[in-house]
Amino acid sequence: MLCAMPSIAESAVDPDEIIARIKQTPPASIAFSEVRYSKLLQKPIEVSGELGYLGPGRLDRRVEKPYAEVTEIRDASVRVMRAGEPTRDFALDRTPELRVMLLAFSSLLGGDRPTIEREFKLTTEGDQDHWQLQLEPRDARVHRRIKNVEIFGGAKPRCFIVRTSDGGISIMKLGSAWQHSATPSPDAILNQCRTES
Repeated sequence: MLCAMPSIAESAVDPDEIIARIKQTPPASIAFSEVRYSKLLQKPIEVSGELGYLGPGRLDRRVEKPYAEVTEIRDASVRVMRAGEPTRDFALDRTPELRVMLLAFSSLLGGDRPTIEREFKLTTEGDQDHWQLQLEPRDARVHRRIKNVEIFGGAKPRCFIVRTSDGGISIMKLGSAWQHSATPSPDAILNQCRTES
């Protein structure tokens, strides 16, 4: 499992130190709950399951609720398997959001700051208890689709957020489930990401 990370002693947020604490040795896995908002959707989509980090360029996303689906990313290829449906195989470049997620997640979990700096503009905010990393794609073609990626955390990362340029947002909470009985607004979920210990 992706392990809990020790508290950071210094008071000022430091990107190298935070990236070092996000870094994991593969294979590693963690539970997730994700809510996706888009003007193209009549209502938000909420799923939960498990993420698996198998090393650079290799990520599994296993959805367990409300349906069963496995997405395997292997470098430039994606395979999606859902019960009762044909397996889908396609190139990662066809899905900019997945590509950005893989780059950001894989680079952070691999502790690979050179790749992060090459692919994204990196900024940090906050303190050691409540920090935020923001990654903005450098590639103009990608940036036309993906506005940025944000990671909120404290002693360990809490939320992984992808914002699209058309106003959509995907908010993934790592580890524990959301604290709500019905799907709330994006602002309410973001507030959990910012304030939880």
